[in-house]
Amino acid sequence: MRTPHNEVAAYVIGALDDDAATEFEKHLAACQKCQCEIRELVPVRMALEYAAELGLFSAPDWIPTQRQPEPAPAKPSCYDRLRRAFLLVTGR
Repeated sequence: MRTPHNEVAAYVIGALDDDAATEFEKHLAACQKCQCEIRELVPVRMALEYAAELGLFSAPDWIPTQRQPEPAPAKPSCYDRLRRAFLLVTGR
């Protein structure tokens, strides 16, 4: 059964579509369990991105291997959503 609790990792890697991500963010605002999981998974994603940039492993498609400036998106990017969620759960 699909529940918001099962979508934390998908949210962190940006695999949710915009509607699902928006619904998850509503859930995240009130769910301590999911907030804790976000706090644990965000550093893992960041470490994987960094390791891929260094060429330490062949990265999956969802990990950018070279950072390039992107034009401002009309909708929030995965990074923007993740940053907002991280700020929400860390209280910063």
